[in-house]
Amino acid sequence: MLPIRHEPFPLESRLSQIDRIANQTEFNGLKLLDGSFTSQAFQVGANAGQTISVNSIVDARAAALGRFSLVADGTVTGNVVLGSTNNGIAAEANLTVTVGSQTSGQISYAADAGANAIASAINTAAGSLGVTATASNSATLGSLSAAGVVSFSINGQAISANVTDTSDLTALAAAINGVSSNSGVTASFTNPSDKSQLTLSTTDGRNIAISAFSVSTAGTQTISFDGTTMTEGAAATDTAVKTGTIELVSAKQLTVSNANADVFPAAGTNSASFDAVSLIDISSASGADKAIKIVDQALSAINSARADMGAVQNRFMSVIASLQTTSENLSASRSRIRDTDFAKETAELTRTQILVQAGTAMLAQANQAPQNVLSLLR
Repeated sequence: MLPIRHEPFPLESRLSQIDRIANQTEFNGLKLLDGSFTSQAFQVGANAGQTISVNSIVDARAAALGRFSLVADGTVTGNVVLGSTNNGIAAEANLTVTVGSQTSGQISYAADAGANAIASAINTAAGSLGVTATASNSATLGSLSAAGVVSFSINGQAISANVTDTSDLTALAAAINGVSSNSGVTASFTNPSDKSQLTLSTTDGRNIAISAFSVSTAGTQTISFDGTTMTEGAAATDTAVKTGTIELVSAKQLTVSNANADVFPAAGTNSASFDAVSLIDISSASGADKAIKIVDQALSAINSARADMGAVQNRFMSVIASLQTTSENLSASRSRIRDTDFAKETAELTRTQILVQAGTAMLAQANQAPQNVLSLLR
């Protein structure tokens, strides 16, 4: 007998299951996970106003789960500036990030800052609001016009490589990787089957700056740096810098104010777009990578909601324990009252009454004796 093969559920089925759970989960006639459960108060005491309020439970529908993201890709960020190793980003002093009703303090960064420095400044000022800024940077290097000894500096680190064939930049990649610990830039082949083009990458999103490009072969040689042609022989064309981009991510809507267009898509105000779980597409590598980020943020939102519900549940459990203690004390008091030995108590009452009556009689006799004496004296 052939073993039964269990095929994984297709993406559409999984999304439908998420929606089914969100739309059908209910308690006491109230929907819990479809976003409609808001501002509910639970009576926990004997008097009015003694309640515990639950403001909201996360909307767990596939169209509501996801992340808000804003990519800071302006006129400088994400682009190559030719003729300088300074990217030309203007100094910032009053950038602000708003998440929901909370706003960060003023964010500042220096002129010519790299994407890594800008992301760090945003994380420092807005991290407490639930915003995460991540810088990334990569650039292609290829289309070398002639073989020869290729020389240039990358992020201040000088390299030299003897390239014998323009279709094979293995030696150049090795030279770049040899100084990567200082430059922060690594090289790999863009396409493993095509060694004529490299992809330069950074781990922290810093600038990728190439200066003083030259080739030992006679003539004026060129190379393509992320689509921009660098030409040896003049500082205006043999030097260039590629600035990375910054992605701001939050579980809630975020807005960036007082932004400069050299870093952000527009000057002034920029609002994040929502990437929903229901819209993920895994048909491409980039789509799958984005899907992982969206699902991670959705899981983070679910975990945060579970933590909030756990805290509320603990409050309910504390109230229940307190009420149980009160109930036990009342029951014990009632039991002590109902368990009284009435025969014993009646006998004790009779005894007490007899003693009181005897005492009263004796006191009356004692008061009568002086009267008898006085009657003899008359």
